[in-house]
Amino acid sequence: MYLSENAKIRELQKSQAEELIPDPDQRKALVKILNSKVDVVYAPRDGEKEISNSNQNPIGRVAAISSDGYYLTAYHVVDESPFYIEVYEEDPRYTKLVQAAIREKGYLILNQEEQKQFDNKYTYLEGRIVWFDPKNDLSIVKFDRSRTDFFKDIVDAPDDGALLISSSAGGLTWTRSGQSFEDRVGNGDYFAVGKLISIQRRENGRNLLKTNMIARSGMSGGPVATIDGHFCGIITRVHFDYKGEYESCTVNVMSAEEILNIVRQDRESEEGSGGNS
Repeated sequence: MYLSENAKIRELQKSQAEELIPDPDQRKALVKILNSKVDVVYAPRDGEKEISNSNQNPIGRVAAISSDGYYLTAYHVVDESPFYIEVYEEDPRYTKLVQAAIREKGYLILNQEEQKQFDNKYTYLEGRIVWFDPKNDLSIVKFDRSRTDFFKDIVDAPDDGALLISSSAGGLTWTRSGQSFEDRVGNGDYFAVGKLISIQRRENGRNLLKTNMIARSGMSGGPVATIDGHFCGIITRVHFDYKGEYESCTVNVMSAEEILNIVRQDRESEEGSGGNS
């Protein structure tokens, strides 16, 4: 049930979020804050070398940690190159249509012919691995882009029992023949909330957090933050008990100082070589 997105896990995530954060306006505000700082990672589908809007496969998330394209993610998301993020420019006419449809029925589905009337543009930027730690499933990656929203404050050891949140827009879902939109599967957007269960503190500052947040595959590399928006790591693993029931998810984090040092050294190396990221 937890291996990929489905109706059951969406309902579990929704119920847990509503229980822990009852105020719908607060939930919407948190989604907006986190979604502006995360991108979906894509790989070409079925072993193809080139990526396009018709053959992209969403494999995880990356959390922005700088204004010049550095991200923190789970190493297993990017360990098999190439990997990309999608830069999307939406036709204003399409935006208007989507907003109207969401207000009316909550979603919009268009066939390929209907989509062709809009000038929606997709660009895929290939990333490179700057640094990685397979043991702790962490990696810093770089894409050639600038952005205004990124995580600036890192809390590597939240308070015991703290509420933790994770959110991401984008991805890809689909429905099987004869099924409704509510029965869609895949790896689409999500909003999840949970409580901190424990912290495994490490001398190197790469702490390991466990939370009861309902998670699934495809959320790997997604940012986890405290209720006040402070970044405290990325999702790396989902745990099950001996009966196969969901137990917890692991969040890995590194210190702000270490992240800044790695990014600074990479910038200096790039400037010295005269290369482009």
